[in-house]
Amino acid sequence: MLCVSAQYRVLGFEGGDTIELGIAEKKGGKIVFPKNIDKYTTVELVPTSPRYADIKMHLLALQKAFVDKSTERIALQQRYIIEQLDFATLYYSPIYIDYLLSWISSYSFTATSTFDFEQNLRSDVVATLSRLLLDKQKEIASTVAKDMILFAYQHRFTLAAGDILRYMQGVESDFVERHKELRYSIDFNQLQTNRVATKLVGLPDSDLANCLILFFSSSDPQSRRTIEQIILQYAQLQERGIRIISIAADTDIESYQTYSKLLPWTDKLCDFYGEKGENFSQYGVLYLPSMFLTDAKGNIIKGSADFNKIFAK
Repeated sequence: MLCVSAQYRVLGFEGGDTIELGIAEKKGGKIVFPKNIDKYTTVELVPTSPRYADIKMHLLALQKAFVDKSTERIALQQRYIIEQLDFATLYYSPIYIDYLLSWISSYSFTATSTFDFEQNLRSDVVATLSRLLLDKQKEIASTVAKDMILFAYQHRFTLAAGDILRYMQGVESDFVERHKELRYSIDFNQLQTNRVATKLVGLPDSDLANCLILFFSSSDPQSRRTIEQIILQYAQLQERGIRIISIAADTDIESYQTYSKLLPWTDKLCDFYGEKGENFSQYGVLYLPSMFLTDAKGNIIKGSADFNKIFAK
């Protein structure tokens, strides 16, 4: 009796994976596979690669370090991931998701605070992606980045998720468009929270305390509806000491100037570069309208496309 394990490649598809075929018997010098093995008739079996075996060994070592609560061994495995892990082989293996989740979990043992957790996760993921990109593994880097963003966001590590997203947007301008599941799974404005508001180009001062920063387009119906809501509550917002700063994605000077006269606040910015403007890039704005609320220290505490959610308790 022997347990048979093999990597497989589904014919017509790229990449390999590993499956456990179960217990097989050796009869008359031939291996007899388990029942229902015929479901693998479209599968080409190849030997388990030494690289996969090595990767699995490192994952087991990391998980064993969790049980032993050995921060030294965990840090050693984190370094292996950043500097050596073969993500191309890992991606086409059954332990891909388990490895990424274990990687994220490892920082709960080595970090001293939630902020430290997110900073270390962000720094190590970006360093790993940079290595993959230098090795000309752009597709693998892009997919790993997408999955790490989703996992970090789902575990409420929005600071790390946002930083990884901005890094990849800098590498691939169409990163989000290529990975449409990001649009469906993430409120991108939330990724801007818990960080200091970036100085706005064109604003005469850098004081962004107690501000509602609005990104919009005068030609966008939803933006117009949101602005109508803000105008209706503008007096109350002023009483609360909230400064409104609007940044338009308009490219037509005349139409913007006509529309901007309807806005009762003073701080109205528009560089006429549309959504390619520097402020849009700095704030990672991916759809309109987008709003960010800051506190008394100028930190972004909320982000949403919905005006009501911005002020909901």
